[in-house]
Amino acid sequence: AATATTGSGTGAGTGTATKDTVAPTVDSHTPSINAVNVETDTITIVFNEAVNASDGQITISPAVAFTIDGDGAETITLNTAPLESNTVYTVTVTTDVKDLAGNAIAEAYDWSFTTATLYNVALNADNGGWNLISLPIVPTDTDISDVLGGAEASILAVWTYDPTNVNANADNDGWFVYRPNDPDQSSLETMTAGYGYWISVTEDTTIEGSGSLLTAGPTAPPSVDLANGWNLVGYYQIPGEVSSDMDAAFSSIGLAGTDYTALFGFNNASGASTNNVTTISPGDAFWISVSPNGGKNYTPSNL
Repeated sequence: AATATTGSGTGAGTGTATKDTVAPTVDSHTPSINAVNVETDTITIVFNEAVNASDGQITISPAVAFTIDGDGAETITLNTAPLESNTVYTVTVTTDVKDLAGNAIAEAYDWSFTTATLYNVALNADNGGWNLISLPIVPTDTDISDVLGGAEASILAVWTYDPTNVNANADNDGWFVYRPNDPDQSSLETMTAGYGYWISVTEDTTIEGSGSLLTAGPTAPPSVDLANGWNLVGYYQIPGEVSSDMDAAFSSIGLAGTDYTALFGFNNASGASTNNVTTISPGDAFWISVSPNGGKNYTPSNL
C-alpha cells in the first residue's frame, strides 16, 4: 500500500515516519464472476496486500458453514461445507476486512457464481434391456465415456438418430452408435442435452454426473436441428421446471397435429412405446415427426 511521509523539527532529532494510508482491494478470486457449473468447496480471494479477515467479515449467501484460512496474508481461502446443487451463491467481502495497518477496504465487494447441477438417469435391464433416455442438463464433460462413467461396464451399446448431423449419410441413415467394448466400431463420441439415446444394458445401472441447467441470457439458447419427418429428441430441462407437458416442451417446434404430427415415448420398465404423452420429466426422450411447416430447431420451452 502507498505511504505518506511526515517530518518535524530541524537539526538533531529531525526524522521521518511512514504511515500506510491506502485501503486494500480485491485483485482476483475463484470462482470467477457469474461462473456456472461450479464444482468446488473452496473459494479463494486474492487481495493486493496482506489483510486480516475473520468470521463475519466475509459472508456467503445462501448461508453455508465455512472456515477461513490465510488471515494476515494476501490470499484468503474459504473452505466451505458441501454447496447445494444448482444454486446461486453470493460472496461478500465487507468493509470490516482491513490491511495490517488497519485500513478497511473502501466499499464492500461481492460477486456471484452458480454451482453445478447433479443428475442421475436410471437404466432398466428388464424386458430386453433397452432404454430410451436423455440427459436433463448439459454435462460438465460431453465425452461419451465420461458421461456414462461407472455405468459403462453394464452397457452394450448407445444409439442415437440425427439425420441433420454432417456425418449422416446413406450408409448410416442418420444412426450413430457407441459400443464400449468395441470403440473402433463406434461413430458416437459425445452425449449432451437435447438428444435422445437408446441404451442397451445387461443389468440395472444409473448414469450419474453433473453439469449446468440451460438458462436465459444474452446469447441464443442452445438448440437441436430437426429434419422433416422423424427425429429423436431429449427433453430440455430448464431452471425451476421439474416436469412439463407436450405443448410447453415442444412449443419451439409448433402445434401438435399441425407442425408435428406424432410423438412417441418409451416406458423403460415395461419396454413398451406410447403415444399417450402427458407428463414429460427430466431424462425423457421421444420420437417426434415434424411436418414441413414445423419449426426446425428444438429449444428449451421458455427461453
